[in-house]
This record gives sequence, C-alpha cells and structure tokens, in this order.
Amino acid sequence: MPRMFPTIRADRAGRLPAFMLQEFEKHGHTYTQRVTGQLVVLTRSPANVQTICKTRFKDYEIGSDRAGNFHALIGHGILALDGREWTRSRAMLRPHFTRNFDEDFVQLEVHVQHLLRRLIDVAFKDTPVDVGDLFLKLSTDFATEAVFGHSTNSLLFDLKHWSGEQDKGSAGDFSLAVDHALHMLGQRGQLINFYWVRDSPRFRQSCRTCKAFVNRYLEDARRSQAEHSIEDPGKGRGTSFMHSLVARDTIPAEVIRDQLLALLLASRDTSASFASWVIYALARHTEVMAKLRSLIDTHLQGCRIPTAADIAALPYLRHVLNETLRVFPVVPLDGRTAKVDTILPEGGGPDGKSPLLIPAGTKVAFNIYALHHRRDIFGMDADVFRPERWEEVGAGTTADFEGAFMPFIFGPRVCLGKNMAMMTVSYLVIRILQKFEHLEAVDSPASQILPKDSRNWPSEDTRYDMEDKETTFSIGVTMSPRDGVWVKLRSAGETHLGRGR
Repeated sequence: MPRMFPTIRADRAGRLPAFMLQEFEKHGHTYTQRVTGQLVVLTRSPANVQTICKTRFKDYEIGSDRAGNFHALIGHGILALDGREWTRSRAMLRPHFTRNFDEDFVQLEVHVQHLLRRLIDVAFKDTPVDVGDLFLKLSTDFATEAVFGHSTNSLLFDLKHWSGEQDKGSAGDFSLAVDHALHMLGQRGQLINFYWVRDSPRFRQSCRTCKAFVNRYLEDARRSQAEHSIEDPGKGRGTSFMHSLVARDTIPAEVIRDQLLALLLASRDTSASFASWVIYALARHTEVMAKLRSLIDTHLQGCRIPTAADIAALPYLRHVLNETLRVFPVVPLDGRTAKVDTILPEGGGPDGKSPLLIPAGTKVAFNIYALHHRRDIFGMDADVFRPERWEEVGAGTTADFEGAFMPFIFGPRVCLGKNMAMMTVSYLVIRILQKFEHLEAVDSPASQILPKDSRNWPSEDTRYDMEDKETTFSIGVTMSPRDGVWVKLRSAGETHLGRGR
C-alpha cells in the first residue's frame, strides 16, 4: 500500500505520467511491485506488449477487477468482457465501424458548423475559449447521431446552465454524469482488486443517469419498431446502428443498452481527448501549425470541404496526428491478468533482458505513455513534439520505431474505432485550420489557482525537461488536459460557412 501514496499524490497534482516515466527510469523497462497486496508487473517493453496483446493473447484476460469496476457503468458492455462474451460483442459492434467516411463527413459537417459558429463568435470578441470542452460536445453530438439516429445537438446550447434536476435524461445531465463516472472508473482502477472501495452516492447516481439516457433512446426505437411493424412490416427499422440492433429481436434490451453505452462512451471520449491534444500541441508549436495550415490551404485551395481522399493525400497531417498520439496517448495505461502460467520475452535476469515468468493471476500493466517516451527508441528528443520524426521512418535513416508505437494497441483487441477516430479528428483539424489562421495558447483560469502538490511537483530528481513540463493531466479511462485547452483564435479572412466544394 505505501507504493500507492506517491502515485495518488502525483495523480492529484496532475503529474501522473511524469511520475510513471520516472519510475521506469529508476527500475528498468520492466519491473515488479505489489499494489494493494497484488503482484503487478509493469512494463514499457514493445516486445512484452506485443506478446501480451497478440502473440500470447489467449494467455491473458482483462481480469475480474476491470470487469467489476466497469460493470457499474456499462454492465455487460464490450469493455468489461472477456472470452466468448467479448467475441460475440465485438462481432455485434463491428458493423458500426465499417464506414463510408465521405458519407460520415456530411453528417459530421453539420456539427462542425455548430462548432465553428461558436469559435467565430469568441474570435470576434477576442476572448479565450476552452476548445476541449467544445470538442466533448461535438463528439457527443456526432456520436449520438451515428449510434442513435438522433443528435443531442449540445453545441447549440450552453450545457453549463443545464440542471439535471430540471431535465432528467437531458444531454447536459448525461455529459455531467459521464464525466464524473469515467473519472471515478479511472480512480477506482488504480486500486486494482480493491476498486470497490472508491464508491459514492454521486458515482452510483451518475451511472444510473447514463443508463437512463441510453434507455430513453432505446425505448423510443422499440416503440417505433413495434408501431411500424404493425402498420407495415417493411418500415420502422431506421438507419442508425441502434435501430439495426433493435430489429434483431433475439438481443435482450439490457444487452443492447450496455453495448450502446460502451460504444457511445468510447466514441465520445476518445475522439474528444485526441482532438484536444492535437490543438493543445499545435497552439504551442506555431511553426508546425503554420506548416500544416499552408499544406492544407494548398491542397484544398482554401475552403474546399475535405474528402477521405484529401486526408489520405496529406501525409504531414497524419504525422502531426501520430506525433500527438505518441507524446500524448489518449489511453496511457492498460493491463491484463494472466490466466495461466506464461512468459514475457523481457524483464528477467540481472539486466532485464531475459525471459520473465508470469504466474497465473499476475496483473501485467503496460504503460503506453512511458513506452512512447523511450529515448532509446524514439530518439534523445523523445519528449519533444516533432512531427518530422515520422518522415524519417523508412527514409534510409536509423529511425525504426513503428513497432513501438501503439496508441490503439493491436492484436485481437485492437481498437475498433481506430480508423474512425483518425478520420474524424483529421477532418476536424482541417476545418479549424481552414477557418482560423492562428491559435494562441493561453493560460486556463484554473492554472492560476494550482493546488500545492501541482506547484511543488516534480522533485528535483525527476526527468522533467520534457515537452509536457507545464502540462497537467487528467487520467480517467482516457487522458486529457486537466485544465482544458484554452486558446485565442484569429479568423482566416472572410469566414466561409457553406458546404460548397
């Protein structure tokens, strides 16, 4: 238990990634410790992560601790499942990710227009804005339309003035509930098998609110399905993913709800956090932003709406996104539990390069953030945001780190929404840079009132000459900037809000 105290302190200070990095440099790329009485192996070895996620995938499961922790919110959603249940769930959800991205962009553009109008308004007033908050709303709007067939349209309202007491099941109520629930899941996850100790009436109410939100859509879909089936058996199926599941009468309503909630949460928070980190990085690296904006302007001839083919033709945009995911991985930490006695290729012996025995029941945590900051793999400037490093891969240089780059993991449990997230964020970044010629990073209001731990962290022996030395992190299920992404914007000449190509 004593090892938990420095971790908790670092997390409360918003500096947990730096603390984790420091621990690996102190103990090696793979080391073992006991956390809440349970043996845990921590690793940032690419070979070990590939073994866990792919080569010996069947030797591991997510474990009863993660399943139990997530169950409070998503029940039997895919993120809380193992074995055959997980296989069936993945097959159920896979069709949602078989996308025509150009069709998605038409739908996405509607919500991007709502976002741009909000941003243009604050740019005209020359006031700072937290784009991270707006990205969460946009992600919620787009995800609910894609999943349920009806958008929350939260960008059209100021959710901060919505009261859950006044409007149960509203988008505002859901957003507040989901933020708290996901934060609590992250906090509970740090306690591993003692996750249940972290509980509160607010957490339980937040979970109920999230389920009620999805139930409202689900009940409407079932009612519509039943009514149209009586009038005309060929109607009422709808076009959303939810309607396709409802049309399959063999799936229980509770199972559909849990899967849809898991899908909605993953889509909402992954895309919003990803987009937030991209803008966070660009606003602090104006030379990168200027280069990217120039390339976008040249390729799209100003304000032309991008297509999937356009995105594929902008390699520097892909490099910017890859570098963002490397420096600021959306999911910085993951783990598995060994089902059987098994072996990792590295971590044993005096030098840590020999195989390591993993007894059944051992928790293995792989740290993507610490892996992505390894200087022996990504270079001595591994802590620096430099998209050009991706141009060096396969260009006759010694750079060869793609096997160590795993923001979406890989193997059978690779993120189903990987391509969707990349395309959605690519589209969003293009549209923002088409409309604004400059984004200036400004201090958030919260950064002016830092807790004592934040001001005094880290200690002098911490490796902290890094890219994110002034960054504070919020780590729940995903990682995002704790104080938001505050910027001031300058419009790019005459603002064009049409959809003309």
